[in-house]
Amino acid sequence: MEAKNEKLTKEKAIATYLNDQTIRVAAIAAAAGISPQRFYQWLKEEGIKPNRKLGQGQQKPRYMPHTEARWTAQDIKALRSYMGLSQKDLARELGVRQQTISEWETGMYSPRRAMSRYLSIVAERIGFAYKAEPEGTPEDGEP
Repeated sequence: MEAKNEKLTKEKAIATYLNDQTIRVAAIAAAAGISPQRFYQWLKEEGIKPNRKLGQGQQKPRYMPHTEARWTAQDIKALRSYMGLSQKDLARELGVRQQTISEWETGMYSPRRAMSRYLSIVAERIGFAYKAEPEGTPEDGEP
């Protein structure tokens, strides 16, 4: 892959996908600075039918967190503010609806495991210091 701070171009990301089956789709997308969903859109635009599922591959990217993190409403809002994005802009970048971002930020719902991982990757790549709780930690007031 490319140097740590350089983003892959669309062409290089697709070439990497086609030439190396051991690299996960999520890793290629992260190296290009996009969501995995957006990467699949790129493939579709180029007339390439995906031949593997998101996350398929033999090696875990080295920047993936070893422990799952549960993102709180405050963490998500702080990340969005740090990035200088509106809810709509963040939703577009993550491949979700604006309403989903709103529901996360109000605490109505929490991101699922895959999106929590993606949020952690994004946070690490932009240098955002976050303290997401480890998965399985009980909420305040829960036994």
